Amino acid sequence: MKPKKSFKDLKGLHSRIAPTPSGYLHLGNILSFLLTWVFVKKSGGTLTLRIDDFDQSRVRDSFIIDIFDSLDWLGLGFDRGPKDLADHKKNYSQIASSASYLDFLKEHYPNFFYACECTRKQIDSRSESGIYDRRCKELSLPITEGEHSWRFNSGNARIALKDIWGSEYHYQCDDFVLKRSDGVAGYHLVSLMEDVKLGINFIVRGHDLLDSSASQLALAGALNQGPFLNTLFFHHAMVVESGQKLAKSKKSTCLNELRKRGLTCCDVFALMANMLKLENPGDFKSASDFLALELQDYHGISYDNDSIELDQTTIPSIL
Repeated sequence: MKPKKSFKDLKGLHSRIAPTPSGYLHLGNILSFLLTWVFVKKSGGTLTLRIDDFDQSRVRDSFIIDIFDSLDWLGLGFDRGPKDLADHKKNYSQIASSASYLDFLKEHYPNFFYACECTRKQIDSRSESGIYDRRCKELSLPITEGEHSWRFNSGNARIALKDIWGSEYHYQCDDFVLKRSDGVAGYHLVSLMEDVKLGINFIVRGHDLLDSSASQLALAGALNQGPFLNTLFFHHAMVVESGQKLAKSKKSTCLNELRKRGLTCCDVFALMANMLKLENPGDFKSASDFLALELQDYHGISYDNDSIELDQTTIPSIL
């Protein structure tokens, strides 16, 4: 893929904002949402809100409501998707569809996965890196709805992933989980199939999810989901605090908590401009202000650059 040099090279992007409602949104989430919104707007494309609620053990209504409240407060509108909590539950929840993806996998692609009885504790005891050692691959354990997890039979595939800037990254694909032992579908399977269903062709993620993109490309190839193989990716530098990845469980960087402490919309967009290393970040007071930028103005936050540290020099004094 040739690197994109201007927004004129990007036409009709179809993307999604796809939070997991397992906590309140943090500033790293907001950065990804803003970038997605801007790129779709500049391309004349379509933006979908997709709430990844298939793992009900982590979902709370308050977290879903926070998604709607935050997007509305920031002025980040979308073209498709639920309008509120009730609409999401009635028409958009992934509970049923995620189960159907497992049925699809079992019926049409039984040779691309195998059953695994290993627990996370067992895997970690055998591998310092935590990467699964394929111990169960040759055991031919029965494929059941419960009891065992299902793992993708990657065949040690090497994935070449190119991003929107033309950079290329190479990954050795592991045998990741397609179904957990509790019967819940794996993230990579659900995310891929939802993206295919929605016709997504552009995805913004933090660089900590580069391996997720590579895994989903490998799975798309195995399941003959050709259109996904042409997806454009923008992996931005990861936002960290004291060198640590932001977490929804940490209140200090959650938008919900910061708003209670007086953070304004203008503060958020000034912070985003600061992350992009733009001049006069205080001039950015709304999402629309970022539409005046050129494509290369966003390269400074790409994966090739350092992570973004939230400290007293990059965040409003209220933090």
